[in-house]
Amino acid sequence: MGVNKEAEDVTAQSSSALARIWKAYQGAAVEASRGFVRNLWVLVLSALAYVVLGFATRLFAPFGMAGGMVLGLLQLALLTYFYSWIAAAVDRARVDWSNFHEFDGALFLRLMSVAFIFFAVSFVLQTFAMGQTAGMVPLFLGLTIAFMFNAIPEVVVLNEEESIGALQYAFGFARDHFFGWFIPLLLMIAPLLVYSPENTLLLFAQSDPLLPALLIFKTLLISLGFSELSLVAVPLAVAGTVWCTLFRMHLFRSLDTGRT
Repeated sequence: MGVNKEAEDVTAQSSSALARIWKAYQGAAVEASRGFVRNLWVLVLSALAYVVLGFATRLFAPFGMAGGMVLGLLQLALLTYFYSWIAAAVDRARVDWSNFHEFDGALFLRLMSVAFIFFAVSFVLQTFAMGQTAGMVPLFLGLTIAFMFNAIPEVVVLNEEESIGALQYAFGFARDHFFGWFIPLLLMIAPLLVYSPENTLLLFAQSDPLLPALLIFKTLLISLGFSELSLVAVPLAVAGTVWCTLFRMHLFRSLDTGRT
């Protein structure tokens, strides 16, 4: 009798947890859709940021390390703008021509503090890696960061954490909400995962830890590129990335606070 009672309690707790997670998904999807529709200008601004970064990459890439530093700072600046627009949408504010240019210096510094740690760890590991394992270091490091610190943008933007504290918080969140957090991501990249599991793993390892939604962008771009929608692949990928970023923000807030 005692064993049956314990089994029933475990089953009830599991069902309750699944119900809470499902409700969190529903709430995040609804809020993301509302913020998306309310802030269509964010799509235009995000597309412009994408074009600017692409142009800058072609311009500065030939200049080696110096060009890479300039590109890194520009990318952080554009990420600051992007997440400022996203944060406004999450808080049910509107982004338009009157406030889109406002630069959040504090957010920029928080993003930089985390980006520097990722860069330093990557640099040290690749410097001391030797032999045949050297080529595997970026892959394993990328996968480790992508899983352990996947929620780092949400921690930096919503919780305003920085540096080591942000990494610790993101790791704890991923540990405590692993399945609830990663199931939507797996569903979003499912088309690419079915088409090419190896390339999906590589893209996941190479994804930007400060912009994990870029994986969604690449997934949509590749998937749509092989369809009759290839001519509008980039706009649709930008739209999908913005929506997914909003969804992640709302889902993080719901799971992190226990509000479902």
